[in-house]
Amino acid sequence: MMQRFRDLLVFESASRLVLACDSIGGIGPKPADSVSVDARTVAHFGVRVPLLEVLCSGARPIALVNALCVERDPTGQEMIDE
Repeated sequence: MMQRFRDLLVFESASRLVLACDSIGGIGPKPADSVSVDARTVAHFGVRVPLLEVLCSGARPIALVNALCVERDPTGQEMIDE
């Protein structure tokens, strides 16, 4: 069974799995980004929002998947290294 609470998906079976996701578009170090910030800042906020949503639900984080939506080198690697 699956339930949705705002941005969270909660899957119930023998145990509970809570998923959260977020995206940061138009924010970063690229020339066409609306808000100019370094890759480190983008990485921090890209993780912070879904991580806090999962924690606030009472779940324990076990994995993080990040679809960077940028090239691997150099911008993506800066985010991963952070």
